[in-house]
Amino acid sequence: MLAVLLVAMALDGCGMQEGLPPKLIENLSSTDPAIRRGAVEKLSVLNSKAASEGAIRALKDQDRGVRITAAGALAKRGTDAAIDALISALQDKDMWVRSSASDALAESRSKKCIEPLLELIDTQAALKPKGIYTTEEYGQDINSAAFALRKITGVDFGFDTSRWRKWFNENASKPAQR
Repeated sequence: MLAVLLVAMALDGCGMQEGLPPKLIENLSSTDPAIRRGAVEKLSVLNSKAASEGAIRALKDQDRGVRITAAGALAKRGTDAAIDALISALQDKDMWVRSSASDALAESRSKKCIEPLLELIDTQAALKPKGIYTTEEYGQDINSAAFALRKITGVDFGFDTSRWRKWFNENASKPAQR
């Protein structure tokens, strides 16, 4: 990771903030998912609109690992475009991508993502087997969504979406409790 940071800092210092270096653009288009993941990691440390846009595009990559890395790259962006893209990723077919998107939204602390996180819990909980299960097989996305809700709101209602909605309706205009 240090190597990625050093490369990104060097690129950032070369006047590349307005766009992306050609090699990075090439790597984002590679047929090798590992190369695409590496390129998205570099985007995470570049502070430019082009880097954010590249990470947003990577959320739609065919490779799960690239999409997970893209969610992480957007975690601290906090822009409306990044938050909207992460909210869309809550509907990804892959549980681990949904989980990563939830984790990234927790970092944004945006109230805009509360209802989509509640919808994720409702939708995925309905699909999970009833009874005891492990989060390795089922539920990591739900756990991450509940964690994100706790971090955003400062309260904890677990997986009880009706209590979350009631609380949110009563407190939507108030600042988050910390």
